[in-house]
Amino acid sequence: MNKTYVCDPARNRDCKSPLCFERGGPCGSTENPAFAVRDLLGRPVRLIENENGGDKQCSSSKTARSSRA
Repeated sequence: MNKTYVCDPARNRDCKSPLCFERGGPCGSTENPAFAVRDLLGRPVRLIENENGGDKQCSSSKTARSSRA
């Protein structure tokens, strides 16, 4: 599974996708870490990985469960 990152359109200037969120579309991700938004430590920001691999599924995460059940 490819890791997916939050896209930084300023870094990804070559992307001409009409689906880009800056053009009103739903796309806000990239598979290339060089085009990703950076955190305070300069690391690329990843989106949550899901069913086909990744760290953990959301359903097993403490942050995914509500305390108001």
